[in-house]
Amino acid sequence: ATSDPMNLYPLDEVAAVMDKEIQPVLAVRSEIDKLIKRHLGIGSETIDGLIGQKAEAKSDELELLTDLELDGSELSEMAQEPSVIKLVNEILLEAIESRTSDIHIESEADGLAIRFRIDGVLHVQHFPAEINRFQSAIISRLKIMAKLNIAERRLPQDGRIQLKYSGREIDVRVSVIPMIHGEGIVMRLLDKDAMEFSLRGLGMNESAYATFNDLIHLPHGIILVTGPTGSGKTTTLYSALTEIKDSSTKIITTEDPVEYRLEGISQIQVHAKIGLTFGASLRSILRHDPDIVLVGEIRDLETAENAI
Repeated sequence: ATSDPMNLYPLDEVAAVMDKEIQPVLAVRSEIDKLIKRHLGIGSETIDGLIGQKAEAKSDELELLTDLELDGSELSEMAQEPSVIKLVNEILLEAIESRTSDIHIESEADGLAIRFRIDGVLHVQHFPAEINRFQSAIISRLKIMAKLNIAERRLPQDGRIQLKYSGREIDVRVSVIPMIHGEGIVMRLLDKDAMEFSLRGLGMNESAYATFNDLIHLPHGIILVTGPTGSGKTTTLYSALTEIKDSSTKIITTEDPVEYRLEGISQIQVHAKIGLTFGASLRSILRHDPDIVLVGEIRDLETAENAI
């Protein structure tokens, strides 16, 4: 299959290698790419380059918006190899293009397992088996991008990667946890430019929409939004705030992290290390004469008591 049947050079080259006559079939380039990834795995060309030590220049399709901090260690140098950078970029690009909400990179006994959560369901991603040779380099590269300590493998770490792709800003929340067979990484992808917060656009049926819309417009009360990871809690809350905000209403939020910046709404980023917890921020918020308060998470008794 080829997307350019007039380009005879690759067809002649394949015919020479296979020693057979090639009958080209016209196909869309995007469909060919999908089949290559399905049967050979994402990043198969990059793997070949790594094994052959013929690394090409790093992909310029994905731009890192923050400077990297390198410690000069051997692991750090390995993570900076152009082909490792390209392989990590291809994983991220594939996730962005498939509208993935979370990337799961899990260390198992027989190597890496990579899964994408799309529309709430985890899908296994196929990669060449040779990717396992570069497991440490891939994990180290992601930790460097998230400004985490690559030498620390005993404790959980949380970080953030800021990317730009096709003019869109992508915020990636990174969580690293040590496990039996190595470190596991979960990355939450937040496409700021693609997200639109519309209560009507959430897909509620008319009855649920009418009930929820009435509740958020009441002058007093508390609404709890609960659900598993990726079920749309933040999207629902942000859509509700967007629906009810106006110039006569003071809205303050306390979040960890602040996933999206909302115009006309005061947002607080929690910093537990310096004592700015949900409970502490909520006490201060009440002195700022708010009409509406959003608490990102109720993790402890103090926050629950202050919220209620």
